[in-house]
Amino acid sequence: MKTRDFAHYQAALAVIARAPIISHGKRADALRALNREVAIAMAADFVGFWFYDKDPQQVISEANFERSTNDWSDGAILKEVDAPTYFSVLKQERLIAVEDCFTSPVTAEFKESYCVPHNIRSLLDVPVLFDGEIVGIICCEIVGEVRHWTSEDKFFALIAADFIGRILEADHRRHLAALLAQENLRMGETQLKALLTALPLPIAMIDRESRYMAMSDAWLQQYSFTVPDPFGRTLWEAHSYHTQVWKNRILRCQAGERLGMEEEYVEVVPGEHIWMSWQLVPWHNLQSEVGGVVLVCEDITFRKESEAKLSQTAKLTALGEMAGGIAHEINNPLSILKGFIDLMQKNVSRGHVDLAMFSQYLEKSANTIQRISRTVQAMKRVSRDSSQDAMLSHGVNALIDEVLDVVKEKFHDNGIRLDVFKLDMEVKVECRSVEISQVLLNLLTNAFHAVEKKPGGWVRLSASIGPGKIRLNVIDSGAGIPRDIREKIFQPFFTTKDIGKGTGLGLSISRKILENHNGRLYLDESAKETTFVAELLLS
Repeated sequence: MKTRDFAHYQAALAVIARAPIISHGKRADALRALNREVAIAMAADFVGFWFYDKDPQQVISEANFERSTNDWSDGAILKEVDAPTYFSVLKQERLIAVEDCFTSPVTAEFKESYCVPHNIRSLLDVPVLFDGEIVGIICCEIVGEVRHWTSEDKFFALIAADFIGRILEADHRRHLAALLAQENLRMGETQLKALLTALPLPIAMIDRESRYMAMSDAWLQQYSFTVPDPFGRTLWEAHSYHTQVWKNRILRCQAGERLGMEEEYVEVVPGEHIWMSWQLVPWHNLQSEVGGVVLVCEDITFRKESEAKLSQTAKLTALGEMAGGIAHEINNPLSILKGFIDLMQKNVSRGHVDLAMFSQYLEKSANTIQRISRTVQAMKRVSRDSSQDAMLSHGVNALIDEVLDVVKEKFHDNGIRLDVFKLDMEVKVECRSVEISQVLLNLLTNAFHAVEKKPGGWVRLSASIGPGKIRLNVIDSGAGIPRDIREKIFQPFFTTKDIGKGTGLGLSISRKILENHNGRLYLDESAKETTFVAELLLS
């Protein structure tokens, strides 16, 4: 059987992400295609989506794929009253990983009715979220043998659940657009316009000549107009700025094509851009002809900026916590520099100038200035936003040195031993060096907090080479991470630090950075001490 490691699942995710039927297909087709790919990737015997329908006390199976027969089934029902323990755990945990359904208390309630008859020995269930609410479960089942679920299995199942959430979101949008079209057919244009006006979303309705027929209050509030009354005026008359791209999109939609993009950076006036989520849907008149276009265009700039600020805040939190070490690192060499200058001034005032001694003082002063410069430059490199930088080849030992320039004095001042083991030779990786430095800074900061109150505490940073990859290990002598929270530490906003010492974003963002580099960040649970491993591919 093919090894189901990170690279294996990464390849499977690439297939899923590029599959048009999953990204743009109808709900049933997309779910079937997705569940089939998940089953193949995980070597699972059954993969299905169980959803809450009108009754919130039960789930119904949909697009349940059986790998041995390459077929799907629907309609099985599991009621909460028959499995209260399972549903209780489902609502509390991000995922349920059962290695032996015959002995686990989580599956005991449907062991005899379902697990034993179908010989289901292991299952991995992940809740599917939509608008923050659980709307169903993706269930991966193994027949006949006990499966020891790995962190890679769980990570892949979580991503699969997110894909189902996207499928449901796309289906919901199509459903809303279909409702609008149905309302038009049933109620006529006047009532449809009244409906659009009342909706809380920024929605507008135009006719075949692109004239405004109706718009919601949210649309009126979100967009500016060049005329006092836009109704009956074309889009191009009602707005001071528009591009040929949007004209072409409107024309395509008026020809019957549905268009939409989840997120796009759009120029709304010359030189001013916003992030927008938009969809264009043709509406039909009572003769089933395209009567015009319904536009849904929502400004999501605030959300995008908030996400970016949260990301940068998390990256800078660790830097701020190490700032005390920087002051010490700069003040000490400044004192040394001042001492050399004082000595030279005294010698000059006494009329005694020893050129050889002055030359030594000047050389030491120059070295001291270089030391200060290195510290300042390290701060500037590690703190800046590098998300748009190109991937370049960078030395691993140089990456380590850049971070050490920022943190070493903080460790020293607090009596924490920092051991560093670099590579014997310079090895390079393709990366955004600033982002990798930020990851190491975050890991070292976490390790610092883990040992700062422990006598004799130490932290170790080491680099090693594996097959095709480089490993950066951050190890500390702290109390360790309790088993019951190890699955949560990479979740956004989860933190065990005291108030004011952590945002709960550091590890989740660090993991995302590594994933964007085709690497990974994980907790080595086999290690005796707390060990976080950052893996990168070799150049």
